[in-house]
Amino acid sequence: MSRALKRTLRRIKRRCRRLRRKLKNPRLYPIYALIFFILVESALFPEKTKEFLWRYYWAPIVADAKGGFYQGISEGYNPISTATYAIFFIIALYLIYLAFKRYKVSLTFNLILAFIPLIISGSMARVLEDMGIISEPVSYLFISPLIYIWFGALGLFILFYSEFLERREKYEAMILSIIPYPVMVRFFWFFMSSISAPEDLIFFVSLILLYSIMHFFMVRRLEFERNSSVFLYSMFFLTFIGYYFFSGVQIKGMKHPMEILIIISLSLLISLSMIPISKAHEHLRVLGEKSNVLMMFSQSLDGIATWRSLYFSYSEKHVIPTAILQSPLGPAVFPALKILVVFLIIYALDIRYRKRLDDDAAYLVKFAVIILGLGPGLRDMLRISLGV
Repeated sequence: MSRALKRTLRRIKRRCRRLRRKLKNPRLYPIYALIFFILVESALFPEKTKEFLWRYYWAPIVADAKGGFYQGISEGYNPISTATYAIFFIIALYLIYLAFKRYKVSLTFNLILAFIPLIISGSMARVLEDMGIISEPVSYLFISPLIYIWFGALGLFILFYSEFLERREKYEAMILSIIPYPVMVRFFWFFMSSISAPEDLIFFVSLILLYSIMHFFMVRRLEFERNSSVFLYSMFFLTFIGYYFFSGVQIKGMKHPMEILIIISLSLLISLSMIPISKAHEHLRVLGEKSNVLMMFSQSLDGIATWRSLYFSYSEKHVIPTAILQSPLGPAVFPALKILVVFLIIYALDIRYRKRLDDDAAYLVKFAVIILGLGPGLRDMLRISLGV
């Protein structure tokens, strides 16, 4: 056995030992208990488990793809799926936080900004399904929660790959930075091939060359910077999805374009008003922080878009917002409650528990709030404007 192979085997053994020690972490015991419960229940009652998963999780996705109803089950969320997705979302956030700590990945406001194009592309991809442009079963992947899962995986890949490049030598990073572009196009071409024409391939090859050159010269002429790399990968994907989106807009046409101006203007007015308010008193200074302003904008956008959508005969699919919209308070209170929730989150993260939380944990929670506001908000706004 060669020395190199022996060294490799020793490294693998060391990493396995470290992994075993981490798996014994008491914080992970609730996750183990949940997995154990699911496995036992599935083994003892396979038919009931199958029916349960179909009724509360998969059937609503199929119903959404088919236009609202399927086998007596409506699209949207239910109390059981809402609670389940919330639990898994919190677990995913915690595991992401642990991964950031393990690989020394810092989360900053500039990194959040670098991911904004990817969030916009996710909303556009969801509207493509709403337009009926993507056929089944591929359309299932563009319906929540599945779209959150694979877009989240894509975002983590972009982030960790950019971190990997930042730690390479300059000329090695120049070459490796180009690889994801053709890989991403080939991967998503597989899903979008049903709505693609052969001449589209010319555009995508040009797109790969353009972004590869931009990335190449960014590394060559400047010091490699992780956030810039994340931004370029995100912009590439936004351009890719945007090509299909605007092709769909040409087919469907804009029915209510002024709604975009109304919703964005009101959201900007609410969020930017936090800046002068933050200067009124020292204790209010946290309101003017860039991350808090962006968080307010994203949630205001979602709240106002939901409120405006009711005037165009749309319905809410989430459990808690539906209860609020159908309450005696009326739909107009929904944006106000969204704003109140943001203020409570700011108070918790930046005032009440500021000393207990590190910056990465606080920014991760804010980033999650931004995604949960900006993603659905943009989707609702685009749906209203297109009339789909």
